[in-house]
Amino acid sequence: ADPGMVAQWQRRPYGFCLAAELSESGDRSCLKSGADDWSQALQASRAWWDAYWQRQPTIALPDRFFERFWRLALYKLACATTPGGVPSGLQGPWLEDYQRPPWSCDYHFNVNVQQIYSLAFATGNAEHLLPLFDMLESPASQAAMRGNARSLFGIDDGLLLTHAVDDRCGQCGGMGVGAVLDFACGGWMGLLYWQYYRMTGDRRFLAERAMPFMRGVMRVFEEALEERDGRLSIPLSISAEYGCTFSVKVNGRVCRQNSGRDPSNQLTCAHALLNALLAAAQELGEAPKPLWLDMKRRLPHFCTIGEGDDKHIAIWEGQDLDVCHRHHSHLAMIYPFDICAELSEEQHRQLERSIDLWILRGMGQWSEWCYPWAIQLQIRRNFRESPRLLFGLWRELFLNEGKATVYLPRFQGLTMHRKADMLKPRETHEVMQLDGTMAGATAMLDMLICEYAGTAMLFAGIPAAWRRAAFSDVRFPGGFRISAERAGGRTRFCEVKAERAGTLRLQLAPGEKPIEISLAAGESWQWGTKSVSGHRLIIGRSKGR
Repeated sequence: ADPGMVAQWQRRPYGFCLAAELSESGDRSCLKSGADDWSQALQASRAWWDAYWQRQPTIALPDRFFERFWRLALYKLACATTPGGVPSGLQGPWLEDYQRPPWSCDYHFNVNVQQIYSLAFATGNAEHLLPLFDMLESPASQAAMRGNARSLFGIDDGLLLTHAVDDRCGQCGGMGVGAVLDFACGGWMGLLYWQYYRMTGDRRFLAERAMPFMRGVMRVFEEALEERDGRLSIPLSISAEYGCTFSVKVNGRVCRQNSGRDPSNQLTCAHALLNALLAAAQELGEAPKPLWLDMKRRLPHFCTIGEGDDKHIAIWEGQDLDVCHRHHSHLAMIYPFDICAELSEEQHRQLERSIDLWILRGMGQWSEWCYPWAIQLQIRRNFRESPRLLFGLWRELFLNEGKATVYLPRFQGLTMHRKADMLKPRETHEVMQLDGTMAGATAMLDMLICEYAGTAMLFAGIPAAWRRAAFSDVRFPGGFRISAERAGGRTRFCEVKAERAGTLRLQLAPGEKPIEISLAAGESWQWGTKSVSGHRLIIGRSKGR
């Protein structure tokens, strides 16, 4: 059991002091230091915040809402994911103190935690993921994940991260197929480990932390496979939170099946993790596991349904996207798993048909974290006008008066998501979640610069009506810092700085052919001319903001 806590509130010459400390015995002496002069602590706090704001990227868009929300999201990122602190769950440190926190105050790993933390990479805050990695690598968490893999597959070297867990990676909220058969929970986290290396170049981290975690997660995928018709297949898994629309009988009971063979998101995640493992092995001078190479050859990228010109991506074998579904995981080959560069022309056509069907099914079940993910998908597939409109709907539906993202829609008419709860008093049923905030800010930045198919795409989500846009000091995988301006409907200026040697593939504007830029550590590259009014486009940084 967790230890007890003692707390005291005192008025001091410098203000009020609230001190709290974990204590097995309730001994108040542990709070003595909390009543001392805090001037040094306050100075250290100000210095930390000054340094934090100085290194954050800036954005400029015609709608000032985006800039204000961007700064607020960066503030929340710092508070919720502070290095040396506690990993952020669904609500970070802002838990309700007037009711029981929703979802057991846990860590949801089928999309939510990953959305909260992904903003840290492009903003130069990769170290903010370390507390999360520490939690996953703690003895208790490792024992839980290894125990899961042992129970399900009889292996001792696997790591099976379930859907919703506590800070020891113990499953919360009940056991079921949706909890234990979503291998992409661990796979997506493995990709965050890999992204940390891509952003920092920390080879020790790659060898000692990233590779062991990715290997352990991949062992689960390996054991889940079976031979089928000359290829590899996952006989049973889920597509996150999808339940099929037709009834089936299980043990004589009529129910709606929520699992099947070869779910597309599991196949896609496996390929993305394989790509990371193969690249990591090459970086470390290690020989790749032969099974990884075999999986790349014989494991499908995704599952399909339909024939001929109607062939498109299935949720799992025999299951189409029959209804509106908030978890866009069957399209995860676009984002976050980004494996489209290795798809064939026919597979791209199948993907296009799948996007058409996804749009046809509508948005009636989407929640606050679904809209940003949809925007990120559309940006990468050359939808330039709709992201702005989706942001407008998201802003009206899911931002409260404090600009916090809420899980329940604020009014009826555009969504049926949790309608019964939507009609309850907002004072007691408004659920704040950080995933929507952080995913929203990440999608805002993706409008200006995003990675897709190995390319840095500039201004891919900027609509024609926005004549001016800019960003500065955005971090990009490989150790690059990128700034750019767009005016008059064209990219006018771009600067790339290299923190370490590497080659960047860059698309200066939508529809243009990418160029390759090779730089040594410390070198920079410029294209075009920075506008005279650039000081209005690039937002200045203010100390202590």
